[in-house]
Amino acid sequence: MNILSFIDKFGNLSFKEKNITIVDALIFAELAYINFDIIAPSIKEPKSKGIKIKDIPQTLFKKLCEGEFTSTKNAKLLLSMQTSLRYRDIIIKFVEKSHSKKIEKQFFAITLALPNGVHFISFRGTDLLLYSWKEDLSMAFLSKVPAQENAVNYVNEVTKYIKGEYCICGHSKGGNLAFYAALNQNPIKAKRCNMAYSFDGQGFNNETKFNPKTVEVMKCKLTKLVPENCVVGIMLNSNSEYRAIKANGIGVFQHDPFAWRLDPNSGDFLYSKRNKLSFINEKAVRDWTNSLNYEETIFAVNMIFNGFGEIDKSLIDLIKKPATTISNFIKVHYNYSKEEKEKIKSILNRLVYCYKRSLKYYSSIEGKEEMRLLKEKNYVGI
Repeated sequence: MNILSFIDKFGNLSFKEKNITIVDALIFAELAYINFDIIAPSIKEPKSKGIKIKDIPQTLFKKLCEGEFTSTKNAKLLLSMQTSLRYRDIIIKFVEKSHSKKIEKQFFAITLALPNGVHFISFRGTDLLLYSWKEDLSMAFLSKVPAQENAVNYVNEVTKYIKGEYCICGHSKGGNLAFYAALNQNPIKAKRCNMAYSFDGQGFNNETKFNPKTVEVMKCKLTKLVPENCVVGIMLNSNSEYRAIKANGIGVFQHDPFAWRLDPNSGDFLYSKRNKLSFINEKAVRDWTNSLNYEETIFAVNMIFNGFGEIDKSLIDLIKKPATTISNFIKVHYNYSKEEKEKIKSILNRLVYCYKRSLKYYSSIEGKEEMRLLKEKNYVGI
């Protein structure tokens, strides 16, 4: 059972009959991947009533959902929500889309007004443009990236226009934005914030700062879920307070929310324990990034994207032309100076070393015990 099955089974229950669940929050996070800027009012039109899910023309579904790896699934999700009692009257409004190749920023957010009066602010994860991915990797050496600043401003702006309780959510980078905005929003308004959800969202680097007054308000209102074979959500200094869940597929394929498994009876997630490979990856990547100084980190990020070519390309472009992509990487590497090639070699050698050391550690008695304790700590369902 996945989120589509959840709607099929529980979609006939209103939010009065079945309270908002964490699965609902994941569904609302996935909605941020749909291009509602085409049809719903923007944040610049705060007095607009917005558009109900049931009123969205099905002839626009393809256009609304294009541009993502989960486009087909999102169209099915929207259709299921449109025909369900639970979701069809949800209003979409306050859309904000802000992309900039120049400053390498990708930002998209929507606000959902539920029939019970609660609002959900939902942030989109990384789209398919290369500069969007570069912004993600820049989190490794910047205390904040443009999208994070945008997220705080968006929450503070939206909460001027809505009354009552609200939640903040997001998947992947959207989860990172949800936590960042939640911990930096106006501390007085934060008292109205019920919860912030990060679904397999990255953590933060050591230089990231949060508003101490807001942190105090939100410290018990943060919920993070990761799949059992987590790859993305363990990046950077991820929040140790998380719950692992069962998911279909392996590795990065478990990042897809449609792969997350639910209990067919309760409709809650099937909670699990992270597997050994996920712990090995986390320690290896953390030790490797910690081994790089500021200049080396910037060099490593630029090295990757220089090989791709123009950063306004899409990942789809690279996948469709693998020979061209590989050829460009080789060409760029050939043009590096001897000193730069030595730096690349050093960076890659350290990565290999960190993986070997992480594998050895989690095969030791000490590492096995640490892994056991962490698994038990994060196993109990919410």
